[in-house]
Amino acid sequence: MSRTLICAIQIGSSRICAAAAWRDQNGNYEIAAIETEQTLGCIRKGCIVDTEATAGHIKSLVMKLNNRIKSVDCRGIEAAYVGINGISIHNVLHHPGIVLEEGRSVSNEIITTLRQESLGLTIDNYDILGLEPIGYTLDDIDCLNPNGRTGNKLIAHHQLIVGQKRLCLGVHNAMERTGIRLAGIIATPLSVAQVLSPDEKQRGCCLVDIGHSLTSVSIYVGGMLQHLATIPLGGNSVTQDIAMANDLPLEEAEKKKIAMEELDIVSQCRYEEIAANIARQIELSGCKDRLAAGCVLTGGASLQNGLNSLIREKLGISRIMARGFSGICFGLSDRKPQFSSLTTMISLCTADCESKPVIEQPKPVIQPSTVKPTVQEQKNSEKANETKKLQESTPKASRRPGIGSFFRDLFSGIDE
Repeated sequence: MSRTLICAIQIGSSRICAAAAWRDQNGNYEIAAIETEQTLGCIRKGCIVDTEATAGHIKSLVMKLNNRIKSVDCRGIEAAYVGINGISIHNVLHHPGIVLEEGRSVSNEIITTLRQESLGLTIDNYDILGLEPIGYTLDDIDCLNPNGRTGNKLIAHHQLIVGQKRLCLGVHNAMERTGIRLAGIIATPLSVAQVLSPDEKQRGCCLVDIGHSLTSVSIYVGGMLQHLATIPLGGNSVTQDIAMANDLPLEEAEKKKIAMEELDIVSQCRYEEIAANIARQIELSGCKDRLAAGCVLTGGASLQNGLNSLIREKLGISRIMARGFSGICFGLSDRKPQFSSLTTMISLCTADCESKPVIEQPKPVIQPSTVKPTVQEQKNSEKANETKKLQESTPKASRRPGIGSFFRDLFSGIDE
């Protein structure tokens, strides 16, 4: 059975993670290897600030993956998808419309045209990273799928996921320096939503991805994304507070935070601030009373002891759970919440990332010229041939001595 090699790289504020996975003909994925490296300050709040250092980390990670997966049947990785997150990523509503011809029903072609119109929208200083349809209005009647219906005017309701241009620009510049082809850019707040089940999205659920420096809040109701925002706080904010309060280096403060069986006063204050920001985003979404499936926490910082109960109390939501992604078969790695952003990307990667064999191009065969010579060229050629024949028929002795034979005759008797 033929397989397709996938490579996904997640750009994080504290570390860059990379995974190699196989996709079979049935669309099933299996992770073959995961590698991580600390960013050491080259990425801040999800944005690349040191292109050379980031490129070095990416090259190193791909080399490590190659060392683990290269075989007779695998030539290694030549391309990769890159996942990004940043404080500027959020949703923007757009409502493109089209007037239908009389008697014409809505088709996939019309729906695609409206989608392309939204994706082509120009937003100053922002790139469109994704699009989520949330419904349609056909002649003042709301519907989820208008395909096949007839009417006079169709309006689409699209959630555009946007981020500042510097996010994508930083990725393009870094990948250029690595020599690894960029297969695509994925907004991880969209991909990480795969930790939710279709039932949770339908009933209403708040997904909170708590990372090193950022916390993404995505709210799904009726099976569709209703709100997306990024909060500039994460697990590192708690670590810094602990370090300052206890006069500790950051590494020691991180160990102290992880070892806590329950939140102390310092960490509790910061997590309460994060919870207050999450609650604010839920209010802005207008879906506060529609979250029947509760709240799902994911990301590395979601593993903190005591966090679930604090979030439950501050949000007033009884159903709180931390979760990783279980939609992919893991060969060499465990299912862990800290890898959710990376592993959920993989199922969105479709292009083959494997190095292609080098095909030698055949050397061009020089064909004899078929252009006829001009009359003058023929005369010159005939004259040259006659001169050559005359020289060959003339005896050597009768030929005029050259300057070389003159000097040989002149000095021929000196040594005798």
